[in-house]
Amino acid sequence: MMGNEKLEKQLLWLMIIVLTAFFTSASVSVWASRNVAESEHEQAMGHARLEALNSLMLAFTEAETGQRGYLLTGNPAYLQPYYAAVSTANAQFMRFRDVFTGPDGLSAYNRLALLKEKKLSELAQTISLRAEHGLESAMLVVNSNTGESYMAEIREEIDLLARKEQERQVGLVKESTRNVAIFQTSVTLFLLLLALAVLSLVTLVRHDTQTKKQLLQRLSHEASHDQLTNLPNRNLYVEMLNYSIPFAQRYQRLLGIFFIDLDGFKQVNDQFGHDAGDMLLKEASRRMREAARESDVVARIGGDEFLVLATNLAKVEDIEAIARHMLACFEEPLLRHLQQVRVGASIGIAVYPRDGLRAAELIKAADIAMYEAKMQGKNGYAFHRRDEMKGGGAQRLASDQERPGA
Repeated sequence: MMGNEKLEKQLLWLMIIVLTAFFTSASVSVWASRNVAESEHEQAMGHARLEALNSLMLAFTEAETGQRGYLLTGNPAYLQPYYAAVSTANAQFMRFRDVFTGPDGLSAYNRLALLKEKKLSELAQTISLRAEHGLESAMLVVNSNTGESYMAEIREEIDLLARKEQERQVGLVKESTRNVAIFQTSVTLFLLLLALAVLSLVTLVRHDTQTKKQLLQRLSHEASHDQLTNLPNRNLYVEMLNYSIPFAQRYQRLLGIFFIDLDGFKQVNDQFGHDAGDMLLKEASRRMREAARESDVVARIGGDEFLVLATNLAKVEDIEAIARHMLACFEEPLLRHLQQVRVGASIGIAVYPRDGLRAAELIKAADIAMYEAKMQGKNGYAFHRRDEMKGGGAQRLASDQERPGA
């Protein structure tokens, strides 16, 4: 039981450790998964920001191209792409405000908004001068390089933002790769620990089931066996006898029921104590078990009384042979350290079906025969005398060698 309790504690601690690691790895998996999702979202937003910057720069360039074409040719056809580019620039600027968030994004938006207004105003001014006063008036503004300066600042601001975004994207890719690796590792560990947790639980349940099964088997064994000698007790003997009777009836075989009482056992208990008595009972049980056939049942029913069931017998002589074997068990001293102690046995025998058809009836007949054997001088055997039979009546072996203390 101590071993079982120790194993149960070990399994319980293993279960706690595994579950702790299991939930830890699960938390890491959730954290890594969330980081991967956030990183992917940030990468998508980064691509949107880069696209907005490129579109915005392209719109300014196309607007300037349309303005230059109109200034040089005076052809209104160039104004169509100009106005389209200005509209695109305004739309992309609104998109820029949506994708560049946070303090840095707001600051960049404000700087570009100011430059956009200046550049578009310069473009609109030159176009108006060309239309109203001719090329010379418009070129005066162009040659002042004010518009070129605005365009350079816009290009520089957009390039700076694009480089920062690209560097940020490189960092996000590295972080995403690391998070994916963490996620994959944690998921693998999660599944492994889940398997260990299930295995630990199954082992614990199986151990608990096995322990209960062993306990039930032990209780069942204790309920049907004598604790001192480990021989079947009276209940199991009666069960085996009831089981054997139908077979003997069907195949017309005899059963021998032996009621054995040890002669001189009380004196051993009184003189040498209960420990010596217990040792004597164990040795007597061992010898009778060895003397009996493998198919026979040897049971202790209490004190110094035993029952033996011999099955599948053809004739009474077979029963007598078994009785003689049982008596031979007691020819040598049962306790080596007490050679002077001699214990014999009185055996009463009942035969199925002659002496009864039921277990209780047969055991009672054997009990009566045992007292008859004692009356004949002990250390012998006697058949129950219901009918005359060969070998019937009280039988006594070695009556001239009655042992001291019997």
